[in-house]
Amino acid sequence: MPILATEEKGSTNYMIAYYILKHADELQDATTSSLALACNVSMASISRFCKYIGLDDFYTLKHLIKTNQRIEAPKIDGCKDLFSNFRYSLTQLENNIKNHDLKQLISDIHASSHVVLMGTPETFGPIISLQQNLSTLGKIVTVCIQPQIQEACLLNAKENDTIICFSRESDYLRQVITQPNRMNRPDKPTIYLITLKASTVPTYIDYTYELGLKSPFVFGVYTEVIYEEYRKYIKMN
Repeated sequence: MPILATEEKGSTNYMIAYYILKHADELQDATTSSLALACNVSMASISRFCKYIGLDDFYTLKHLIKTNQRIEAPKIDGCKDLFSNFRYSLTQLENNIKNHDLKQLISDIHASSHVVLMGTPETFGPIISLQQNLSTLGKIVTVCIQPQIQEACLLNAKENDTIICFSRESDYLRQVITQPNRMNRPDKPTIYLITLKASTVPTYIDYTYELGLKSPFVFGVYTEVIYEEYRKYIKMN
């Protein structure tokens, strides 16, 4: 989806992304050559596309699609159960937030001259919303969407920069960064990871905030919490 939103319509990456999204259920028997033929591009273009979105190859992409297709949404019997689930998730999130050092996060957002928001596709909506909300308070932050740009940003960020990453899984940055040894430099930026489940976390991440829930919808709630805390911070200071 980010590629469709940022690439020119008719570009090679756009055509590949459009076809994959439209035919995701049919790709398990596909090969690099058959996908290239369907998209009217070269096999090399398919390989470059996979690298462009941070994957090793087309077969990694097929595995990713298959994995996500196995994730089934819970069956909800009408609006009553839907809102009941929302209330439960919000209560759990409220309890989990008590263990997060939001004061430090808000202080770093305010003090840093260069704040970058990045994450995985399911977090792009909340990320963009947070960027827009912070701008209304006079805080301009950058958003990085494409994996290659995210890696460049992480590798080139300075000591006084703050990078906030949103991801369903805590190993997200391991997939983005191809040169992890460069992240252990003394002048690296302050890195926050906000994730649904924290398991294996790279040592170069300074703060990990686990939301403890399965549904990505809580990212939207959490970014609203960050905005409200930042609004109160600047009002008091």
